[in-house]
Amino acid sequence: GLDDDRGDAWLGYLALGLGAVRAVDPDFAHAALHDRIVAALARRLEAAPGGRLQTYPGEVFPCDIAAVVGALGQHARHTHTDRTALLARMAGLYRTDFVHPPSGYLVQSLDPATGRVVDGARGSGTALAAYFLSFADASLARQLGDGLARTGHARFVGFAGVREYPPGVGGRGDIDSGPVVLGVSVSATGFALASARQRGDRTMYTGLFRTA
Repeated sequence: GLDDDRGDAWLGYLALGLGAVRAVDPDFAHAALHDRIVAALARRLEAAPGGRLQTYPGEVFPCDIAAVVGALGQHARHTHTDRTALLARMAGLYRTDFVHPPSGYLVQSLDPATGRVVDGARGSGTALAAYFLSFADASLARQLGDGLARTGHARFVGFAGVREYPPGVGGRGDIDSGPVVLGVSVSATGFALASARQRGDRTMYTGLFRTA
């Protein structure tokens, strides 16, 4: 139901995949579906209070919203659609409401009605969102990547990983982080490869690649 007002931020992942195909084959068979999904997501994101587009009813994950924002930026580039105002608004909301200032990490989940943090700063969501947001706002993507490098970069004899939680914050592994070993997250470590590469951080990228 793309014509209703549901959240369905998970559709951002599908839209990004369709956009990746469209980048190499502009006339591919599902271009019209891609357009419909992106139009629905843009309309829903504009209407979402504080940009808090729900992934599933009652659940807001800034990382999933980043997939939507990235998909909008990616689609705008392919189709020459102007999404400047919406993308700029969302970049501002990320900086003021979705990022944990002391660590530079993205918060994992929010209350949809109030914006209260439900699950705090996490490396896995930050690393994945940094990649998604690179399609929409390079400076915001770099900001998240810098946070990963500053707060999460763990090194050991030439190998590297990314910590799931900021210093002083405890937590366990879950479906988002994968196993967390000595504070280092499997998901955050893998996802951060893209950010390190995009930022030209050769030291971090090389260490993460060795670990991978």
